[in-house]
Amino acid sequence: MDQVKTYHFVFSMLSEAYPQDSLHNVCLIGLHTCGDLSATTLRLYSKCPSLQCLVQVGCCYHLIEEEFIKSPFWKDVDASLYEHGYGFPLSEHLREKSFFLGRNVRMSGTQSPERVMDLKQTQTLPLFYRALLEKYLRSKVPINDDDPKVVGRLATKCSSFVEYVHRAVKKLELDFEVDDTEIIHLFESHQCEYQYLQVYYFLKTALAPVIEALIVLDRVLYLREQGFPESYVVQIFDPLISPRCYAVVSMKPPSPPPSIQTSAKQIKKTKEKGTHEFGNTLLASVVKSKDT
Repeated sequence: MDQVKTYHFVFSMLSEAYPQDSLHNVCLIGLHTCGDLSATTLRLYSKCPSLQCLVQVGCCYHLIEEEFIKSPFWKDVDASLYEHGYGFPLSEHLREKSFFLGRNVRMSGTQSPERVMDLKQTQTLPLFYRALLEKYLRSKVPINDDDPKVVGRLATKCSSFVEYVHRAVKKLELDFEVDDTEIIHLFESHQCEYQYLQVYYFLKTALAPVIEALIVLDRVLYLREQGFPESYVVQIFDPLISPRCYAVVSMKPPSPPPSIQTSAKQIKKTKEKGTHEFGNTLLASVVKSKDT
């Protein structure tokens, strides 16, 4: 859906929901705007005069579609759908540099150092299972790296690595016989490497705030480039409750209601023509609009 259609769609919904209310000085709130929805709401806010305030908390950075790097998960999407519609980068400052992050980096940006420190443990067992599964599958069937397979969160539903492999092979609809003895040997031969994965995960988590800051500040910079200097990053949630705790907050300069704006333009036009009679009539209409 292009931007113009988006604007008309949003405001037609608002008009139907609030037929008696003016759509002036509307606050646009997004909790939590997933992936590219964050960029869409920022563009909507920047283009619509009726939207005077914005409070947006983004999430799911790994689902953002970037302009300067191709995502293997979106290869079937028509590129024309993303003309002027990418989720990162938004600011001209980064776009001029053809800046990109990549899905793995954006995925790292979703980690929560606060939760890791609070739990005193890492959620690395599913990652360990997935890595061993890939090693096992590569020894059994041809793997096309351009066509990534997804098994989802199977690890949390399995009591052992053996069960995990059986369920993953079934889900991926692979046609070969699973040997439990071979799976057990694979797990035991690599079990000592699990500690290194945990260290790597801690380092990755430590970088998460830097990555998130880059994404969020790019959005703030975009708003300032659009002419909205009153745009900031504000922490509004406890990171233990909501890891995505930072909001992009923006306020446009105050403006008079549309009726008064129109009247002001007409007064200026009238002065240029030197027609005082029309000006008096118009002034009366402005006073009436204030009274109502």
